[in-house]
Amino acid sequence: MTDAEFFASGHGVMMRFISWGPVAFGVRLAIAAAVLLLLPARIIGVHSFPMVGDDRGFWFEPNWSLMFVLVFPSLFGGLVHMIALMRNALALLTSDSLRVILKRGLPATDFEAYVASHISRRARSFAVLCATLAIVLTAVHGATLGQFLLSPQGKPPMLDWTTMFVAGSVRYASNVAFDLIAYAIEAFAIFIGFFFVLKFWMFLSVFSRTIRDDSSEYKFNPLLHDPDRTLGLRPLGAFMNLYLLLVIIFEIYVLGRRLQLIGKAGEFTLSTYLTALVPGTPLLKNLLDPKMYQWPSIDAGLWALLIFLTLPLIVGAYFPLWTLRRYVRKRRDDLWAESARKYEEAEERGDEAEAATLAKRMTQLKGTQLWPNGDALGWRLLLGSILIGIAAWAPPLFVGLLSTATTIEVGKWLVGLRVTLRGGG
Repeated sequence: MTDAEFFASGHGVMMRFISWGPVAFGVRLAIAAAVLLLLPARIIGVHSFPMVGDDRGFWFEPNWSLMFVLVFPSLFGGLVHMIALMRNALALLTSDSLRVILKRGLPATDFEAYVASHISRRARSFAVLCATLAIVLTAVHGATLGQFLLSPQGKPPMLDWTTMFVAGSVRYASNVAFDLIAYAIEAFAIFIGFFFVLKFWMFLSVFSRTIRDDSSEYKFNPLLHDPDRTLGLRPLGAFMNLYLLLVIIFEIYVLGRRLQLIGKAGEFTLSTYLTALVPGTPLLKNLLDPKMYQWPSIDAGLWALLIFLTLPLIVGAYFPLWTLRRYVRKRRDDLWAESARKYEEAEERGDEAEAATLAKRMTQLKGTQLWPNGDALGWRLLLGSILIGIAAWAPPLFVGLLSTATTIEVGKWLVGLRVTLRGGG
């Protein structure tokens, strides 16, 4: 089974894209965006549109020129690489060496095929859903512009590369043709984004539901003496780390766009706005001042990005927090209680060897980490992505939360240092 067959069975075009591999997929998307967007913009003449203090041509709008040529190709290439990490995790969990996932007490050699068959169900309906979401979001984003392009009367909704024909520097037909190309490519990129994120959610859902379902043939067989203290689930951490890292990269881009638009809105320059947010300014005053949130500066494109970035974040938190973490905690607690009872019985029998073995097991279970990628790293990546997401929505609120999180982290470090020094003394 190939990565494409595992992740995109039933989706012929996406299977072909994924079969290219992460680097080729990202590079080809970047080249296609440059050829279909940057080059035509230059030929038509919408690449540059100098205005007072700004250039509103296509090349100078990062949410188009940078996002489609660099950001999206990099993210999608990373997501293709994540498929290989997902399959590798399944292979390790079902291997003879770990045997963390069993089927009727034997190695679950067909678990990968089982998961793949479930995430490929209703492929046509899934593709229609992704396409519908992409079309709706693109239509919402371009509705005002589309209305003006159909009936160019009065003032345009924005005076930039989309409506340069108003200034007389570009032919109307050429300008509209390029707008249609740009928004079609946007719909395609949104489709791919939904495809990857929703498929990833399906993978997590199938995996967690299968090992939690008492009627399932596949069972979770915890590795009690795991050196990493993750009950043998550490292989899952690699793709979870990559996914959260890609979410953070996307959020940083959206945050950068948010700050750029605030700097263009007129009430603040970018430097004065950032200065108003830094520690030392009245935090409570900033939190309560509507002007600091700069909601009017958000355009339709940024609203679409802000709404979309919440979905990958929810998916990233779903597996470790709402399903796997709760289940692993229950299994750990059940095993600890069982061991504690057996330890007591061994003590009563005077079986010191058995009691020592059970005591070691209880100690191991007590130190178990509930995140496959480690509690410290897992929490930091998730909380970091949440904080950056909040920053993109509400920068003043982010500053307050970041200050609180920093204080907590420093406090935990000081407590840990004190305990270490005490133990050393």
